[in-house]
Amino acid sequence: MSISSVPKPCLLFLVICLARLSLQSQDCRSSSGAGIPTTRTGILLARDNFNEWALASANELFRVRGNGSRFARYQRTRVKVSGSVDAERKLNVCSIEPDRISQGELRALIEQLKFHSWEGAENHTNPTHWLLNFTAPMLAILQAGPAGQNLLMRYLDDHQIADQIIILLGGIGDETTIEPIMRAMPDPDELHSSPATERAALAANLALTNITQAEVIWHHGGGITVDRCPEDPKSCWYAWWIKTGGHLQSFS
Repeated sequence: MSISSVPKPCLLFLVICLARLSLQSQDCRSSSGAGIPTTRTGILLARDNFNEWALASANELFRVRGNGSRFARYQRTRVKVSGSVDAERKLNVCSIEPDRISQGELRALIEQLKFHSWEGAENHTNPTHWLLNFTAPMLAILQAGPAGQNLLMRYLDDHQIADQIIILLGGIGDETTIEPIMRAMPDPDELHSSPATERAALAANLALTNITQAEVIWHHGGGITVDRCPEDPKSCWYAWWIKTGGHLQSFS
């Protein structure tokens, strides 16, 4: 699945390798009773026009069963879910409630990025199918949802973790993160100066494609690389952003 092939709105990086999920409208009291009781925190994700649901919790992903109209209130939200998990890793939901992470907890997770090296994103196919290799603290930050955006933005100038901050903003950020990510991209004379700058450039291309769905680096939906200014992707993104008038909805 390419990064641009998953419909919005959702945390696309968290569902990039998901198989199709099946939502069954079923109350937990009416289930067969099979399954292990569990309580999980994570982010609730919707796919296919809200007909399918999943819970990303730590490094695990669960198919979700329950009341779809109730889930819709919490889509892209960090939640606490109680229910049971069956042998097929389907989570039958008995209760669900918001579980917002504190800014202190989030700041601690961001600081942990400095002690967990990130390999960067990898692709070995065409059309592209990215392996994002997220570390444990990266997954935890993604699962904070949009509430983590503003704090992440404050770390864009931290060169030690800039590549990780950029890719994380690509997962949870909105339109307001586009220009800051572009500014954080390496300039042409820096692009190949170190593995860190190359990771940051790739992270920015992935992040911006994820947020904008624009065909600047990859074709929308196909994931086929566009051979356009490979030595200066920053300029390509700025040219595209100027063309939009600096606003996604004004571009057609």
